[in-house]
Amino acid sequence: MAEQFWCQRGLVVVVDGPLERSTITVEKPFARIGSHPQCDVFLSDPEVPRRALYCHATDDGVYVVALWTPEEGSPQARGWVDSRQAITIGPYRIFVQPTGSIVTPLAAPALEAPEPLGDWQPLIAMGLNGQKTKTYRLSRRLTVVGRGKLSTLRIADGYVSTTHCVLYREGGRLWVIDLLSANGTKYEGEPIEVLELLPQQSVAIGNTTLTYAATGQSADTPAPATAASQMSVTPDSSIWSSSQPDYTALEDSELARAKAQWEAERQRLQSQLAELTEQLAQQSEQLRQERLRLEAELAELRQQQSQFQAEQQAAESYWRSQMAALEGLQSQLAAQQEELRCQQQQWQAEHARWEQELRERARQLEEKSARLAAWEETLLRQARQQSQSPPDQHPSLPAGPDAPAPATVAGGAEAAFGSHQAGACSAASAEQRRPQPQAVVKIDEQSALELEQLSQQITGRLIELQDSVWRRKMLKYLVAVAAGVGLLLVAIVIWQQGYVEQLLELLVPGRGER
Repeated sequence: MAEQFWCQRGLVVVVDGPLERSTITVEKPFARIGSHPQCDVFLSDPEVPRRALYCHATDDGVYVVALWTPEEGSPQARGWVDSRQAITIGPYRIFVQPTGSIVTPLAAPALEAPEPLGDWQPLIAMGLNGQKTKTYRLSRRLTVVGRGKLSTLRIADGYVSTTHCVLYREGGRLWVIDLLSANGTKYEGEPIEVLELLPQQSVAIGNTTLTYAATGQSADTPAPATAASQMSVTPDSSIWSSSQPDYTALEDSELARAKAQWEAERQRLQSQLAELTEQLAQQSEQLRQERLRLEAELAELRQQQSQFQAEQQAAESYWRSQMAALEGLQSQLAAQQEELRCQQQQWQAEHARWEQELRERARQLEEKSARLAAWEETLLRQARQQSQSPPDQHPSLPAGPDAPAPATVAGGAEAAFGSHQAGACSAASAEQRRPQPQAVVKIDEQSALELEQLSQQITGRLIELQDSVWRRKMLKYLVAVAAGVGLLLVAIVIWQQGYVEQLLELLVPGRGER
């Protein structure tokens, strides 16, 4: 790689933007201007192309090449410029001049103008996918290489950018300058920005290689019989084409050989075209059969879809009826539960009333029992007093707890009356007629009978309440079991039929949206 460029000049670029005016000095004889981040002069605006302008400095001045197609009616920047000419790129106005004093020869031939034979013109051998194809004679000092219509040397390679690189010859030397292409310009596998290309050296652009083959000959010098001279020196239209006329002179023998090569290439391409046409017909038939098969499968799938939709609608109607039946059962169960709740409240109120009545009767019985116990104690005390006192001093019997009880104290009264009538009887007779201390006063039989009847009624009522509670619990249990069995059967059927998602969608509207 050479250490020097084709001249020792740099570039001074003045950018007149919408907000400010700036001056940028580029310390090399070329500059790439655009919105690409790696441009030598970066213009940050959406209207500016990524690669807008290539500026090339020589000892004669500055030559510019537009890398984008301007709008219809706008002038295209391509040629010599001086520091007073403005180049419009989007909202920017660009002024370019080389470093040092120079007078730009605006009337000088353009660097891209073809030159007649006789000047130093190198030959570039081109290869596509590793195979050498054609040889091109560089009749211009500056050649833009790419696959777009703005390129001088057009190459039909999808991996080559529209304006990929620049070939520039000066003083018997040849340089390659990359134009920030997408896949880059590579030398020995490494990307380069600028490279002086020596004889038999090659650079790769996409799938195409450019090899510096040899130096061209003048018109009066016979060309040596080399492999390079036996090839056509004009670009092959099947691989690249030139947007400007090429005035490269060809000898008759070379033209005949080129025609023969073109004819052979044409026949080869025609045979390839026939093979491709046959392959295309076979592929078309295969695609037609595949399309028929897919259409049959699609019709079958549509039929299955319609059948599934019908089954789904039937299942939905069935499950809607089942859900309505379940809702009816739930309403009936709720009504029965409400009725049972009312009955339970009535039974609880009646039970509380009976318990209150039972407690009241028990209190009354306790009071009667207390009075009877006191009366019995009084009778026993009087009986002891009678047994200890003389027969004529027997006291009268006290009244019962509620009223006089002649039947209860009849024995004591008769003993007292007998003692007054027979006052003269002996002590043994009096002792025999005295009432016994173990005499027990019996409880009122009517109260005992009432208490027993009340206890029987309370016991019967409690048994009835227990039976009713047991029946209510059994009814609840049976209803719960029936509902559980019904829901289990519904779940089993849903699981078997695969309608879980449809049932969830029916029960929870909008579930799919969440």
